[in-house]
Amino acid sequence: VSAVIGARLDRLDQVESSLIQDASVLGMSFTLGGIAELRGTDPADIEPTLRRLVRADILEVDEDPRSPERGQYRFVQGLIREVAYGRLSRADRVSRHLEIARRYEELGDVELAGVVASHYASAAASDPANVELAQRARQSTIAAGERAAALHSNAQAVALYQQAMALMDDPIDVARLKIAAVEQMMHTGRMDLATAMGHEALATCREFGDGEGVVLAATAIAEVHSGSFEADEALAVILPVFEATERTSDVVWARLASETARALMLNHDNTRAAEVADAALAVLEDAGEIEGIVDALITKGSALANGTRWFEGCAAVSYTH
Repeated sequence: VSAVIGARLDRLDQVESSLIQDASVLGMSFTLGGIAELRGTDPADIEPTLRRLVRADILEVDEDPRSPERGQYRFVQGLIREVAYGRLSRADRVSRHLEIARRYEELGDVELAGVVASHYASAAASDPANVELAQRARQSTIAAGERAAALHSNAQAVALYQQAMALMDDPIDVARLKIAAVEQMMHTGRMDLATAMGHEALATCREFGDGEGVVLAATAIAEVHSGSFEADEALAVILPVFEATERTSDVVWARLASETARALMLNHDNTRAAEVADAALAVLEDAGEIEGIVDALITKGSALANGTRWFEGCAAVSYTH
């Protein structure tokens, strides 16, 4: 099939062939403005060529009024794009991907973070020996993942974090990114995968002596277990880490304490749960961590209500609403 497609592409003239190769770098679909921008030409100058490629059944135009890509051009088949892309030299692939990434970056639109990351990653894949390019690809992919997480696009965030992991060599960096991915996985309902990834990160952090990483990983794992009403598992993971960690005024410690308090409360150790939550609240208050304060207040209120201070506990929980 690739040979047949190659023969079809061979019949294109030089202008058409060059245009198809540029389009293959943009992706399966692209806009007239996007391809014109890449080629540094006026859209009106290349539109006739694109129309000829549509008639040649190489491209098609999305004319579905319900489609968000209406008016865009796209390859009729993914394999056509792959064959056209494969005909580019490594240097040409890298230069084109970098050009697209830089042009999108210049727009300053955070919504394009994923697009920028994909082109840096593709450039890095085409030139694996380029250390600087690999670093840029990692940074842009992580930034895109953080943007997706901020928008609650959890599955996309996980996918981007995993792409970034594949570009990393430092096991600690990989472990930290796995910790970031755990919460996103949890929000997609993939609890088993989330805990498995969390334990992988925890083991790596312990192996390489990353104390803060151990705290972050244990906190993330316990959050998943507690969210799944697996109280025993949550406490088994987080309590030893909490007891081995010196109290500080750092938010990382406060989040560890808050999650430990929740695990204790769910295991009916209400007195200690309230005490630990109160310690977390003092630090979170100073740091202005509103979301963390709400979580810790709910835990403290629940622990008090479950114990002997029903009215105080109910008031604390009600106040968070």
